[in-house]
Amino acid sequence: MVVEKLKEWEDKKDELEDEQILLTIDTSIKKYIGQKDQLEMELDRIETLLMDLYYQYFLIKWEHHPLDHND
Repeated sequence: MVVEKLKEWEDKKDELEDEQILLTIDTSIKKYIGQKDQLEMELDRIETLLMDLYYQYFLIKWEHHPLDHND
């Protein structure tokens, strides 16, 4: 009887440890996903800025392109 109770207590203790480990892993994964999402949004923002800058550069360079003034 005592051995069975000790075994049950040991099993419950192991289950609690497993639950804590899983909770820690789950929290880490959610944190990683959040960071990944933020980085993707930042990359999209930077990509948009670079495209805008390239477009502006293209317009400026095209205005003064030597072939445009070929008379």
